[in-house]
Amino acid sequence: MPLKTHYKKGDHKGMTLTFFKTYISIFFFCLLSCCTIAQKEVIFEAKTNAKKVLKGKAFRVEFVLQNSRADQFKMPANLEKHFDILSRSKQMSSVITNGQGSFAEIFQFNLRAKKSGMITIGPAYAKVKGKPHKSNSLTIEVVEPIAGQNSSAEKIFFRIEPDKREAFVNEQIILDYKIYYVQETQMSRIYLNEEPDLDHFLYGGEMTQFIKEPDIEIINGQQYVTRTAYRFAVYPRKAGNIIINPQNLFCNIIKDYNPNRPMGNFFAETEQISLSSDPIDINVKSAPTPEPPTFSGAVGTFTGTASVDNTKLSTDDALTLKVTIKGDGDVKQIRVPDLVLSDSLEVYDQKEISENTDEENARLYGTKTFQYIIIPKEPGRYALNPSFTYLDSDTRSYNQVRLDSFELFVRKGNNNNTPVIIDEATPKPIIKNIRSSASLEGNSIDSFFNTIPFWVLFAMPFLIVLAAFGYKTIRKKRENVDVSELKIRRATKVAKKRLATAEAHIKAGNDRAFYDEISKALLGYVSDKFQLPGSELSKNNVKGKLEKAGVSSDITQRFIQLLQTAEMAVFGGAPQGGTQEVYKEALRLIEEVEDKK
Repeated sequence: MPLKTHYKKGDHKGMTLTFFKTYISIFFFCLLSCCTIAQKEVIFEAKTNAKKVLKGKAFRVEFVLQNSRADQFKMPANLEKHFDILSRSKQMSSVITNGQGSFAEIFQFNLRAKKSGMITIGPAYAKVKGKPHKSNSLTIEVVEPIAGQNSSAEKIFFRIEPDKREAFVNEQIILDYKIYYVQETQMSRIYLNEEPDLDHFLYGGEMTQFIKEPDIEIINGQQYVTRTAYRFAVYPRKAGNIIINPQNLFCNIIKDYNPNRPMGNFFAETEQISLSSDPIDINVKSAPTPEPPTFSGAVGTFTGTASVDNTKLSTDDALTLKVTIKGDGDVKQIRVPDLVLSDSLEVYDQKEISENTDEENARLYGTKTFQYIIIPKEPGRYALNPSFTYLDSDTRSYNQVRLDSFELFVRKGNNNNTPVIIDEATPKPIIKNIRSSASLEGNSIDSFFNTIPFWVLFAMPFLIVLAAFGYKTIRKKRENVDVSELKIRRATKVAKKRLATAEAHIKAGNDRAFYDEISKALLGYVSDKFQLPGSELSKNNVKGKLEKAGVSSDITQRFIQLLQTAEMAVFGGAPQGGTQEVYKEALRLIEEVEDKK
């Protein structure tokens, strides 16, 4: 239902000020993003989805101009000599990531080779603000098709392809769920019904669909379009020859596909097929022996830094050392690195204080920070040289990383008492000098009574109790939040946020990403609003949930039709135009379903 907003008299002034501040913030953010893009170097490069193609088969070549727009573009001089140009187009792409903007103009050509052999595509030329830019060249191997091969070759199959067949225990392995199909085959959807069953492997992150432009490969004389449907990281947990058993992947094939009627294919009948991969084996080895005493358990590629809070201290003080390790391995397995110290330095406490994992193209990168409390027992000058050792997955050997070195200057303290250890979470005490004799002069009780400090100290215990009670109440309320109920309440908000992202793809001219975001918005809304697990997000289940919720048959039919349109656009090729209407229809449908709830 639409939200109603009530305003009090005089609120318009505050609203105007708030709007003005928001407008200014957005203006400067956009200005900063544009300046960031403008300052970046102009890059002009040629790309292709195939290094080897069959004569007579189509493939794609792109000339990408990054961080600027071309005033003039000239394609390679020999392009039409060696290839038939089936189609050409120009696309725009812009992305802002972590405040850093990037912009690209893409000149795309769909080609078909006229003859076989090694063919070099010369550079393209672009003029930007009067300055000429030249792309790189590309070399394409064109081979003759094998007679009779097409009739016996598989039309579609699926493989699991690891990025390595040999690894150490706890070493990161990237698995690609890759589907191969002939160009005459078109799919509207690729999906998994359940999480893969991989014995003796630990999943490193979430298994998400990996959307990218298809490539072309030739296998046994047959040219295939290849698409990586899923990509995710795993870690082997035991040594030996580990077998990844056959896994299942499902896809919907468009029947009677006709490339000459792209809009008509959205309403074509589809057929669900199940594909099974062949088993693959991975040779997993134990860490080499003997392990160095400083080995921290990390396997991969890592770097590290160190810092101290003070280099000049007394024997009454404590020193805090922080060691941060980051890399592309499983940081959960990293133990607290041992320190090699002088006998006059004692480690009082050591612990892990933070751990964080990020993901980029399914590869996991982690950061882990440790803290040491060190107490000097004797005055003097000491060298502090922290280091850690990890098993390098590239060199297949142990590598010791020496971190930042520090020279400590320790002077004799006032006494031999054990220094107070100040943790980050503990407020530092304030200690004043203690007098050796007592005096009542200037300390009259009457002069202190009824003063501001007196009433502050008097009220402080009550304020602390009230604050503790309020904190406990808020924390308990947060801990008791029902995640399912939270998803239901936020389903519309999350869906509209995804639709806003889809609208941004319209402006960038990225139709495939637009339809992918539309599909995520619709499916995500139904999943959150009606508590439908991701593994059960089929069109039949979506339709059943909508009907059960009392949504009219007209709205349900439009919802399913738009979902099918988006899926076919993602996997079968996005049609030209119509994206604005699709966006408006998706927004209308979510609002109409919400009104029926």
